[in-house]
Amino acid sequence: MHQRSISHVDINHERLIESLHRTGINIRHLGFVLLKTTTRAGRAILLTEMVARVIKNGCKNAFRDQSLLFSSRDKIQQIILNQLNLITDTNSTNHLSFWTTQLHALLKTKWVINFLEYSL
Repeated sequence: MHQRSISHVDINHERLIESLHRTGINIRHLGFVLLKTTTRAGRAILLTEMVARVIKNGCKNAFRDQSLLFSSRDKIQQIILNQLNLITDTNSTNHLSFWTTQLHALLKTKWVINFLEYSL
């Protein structure tokens, strides 16, 4: 991959994607940008964006998997509720597994980075 200077990229939540695109960096390279970012705040923003994208893709996959079987509004709402519970229900063992194991694997798969060795 051609190495571009990313030190001038304005890393904030509101304009992150716009700033990356403006400098010619595709979103699929967020993992590389994360590794090259030197500020704690910048790394936190990038990691938050990456986690949000993985969760969004999980919802899309759940819809896709269930779309042939269920089409009612109630079923769609149940899929959304299940996904929200997965990421927010701290009393669930699935929640713990998601944040400690599954999320790491999803991030590593999507951005090819070993997050178990990465720290903010």
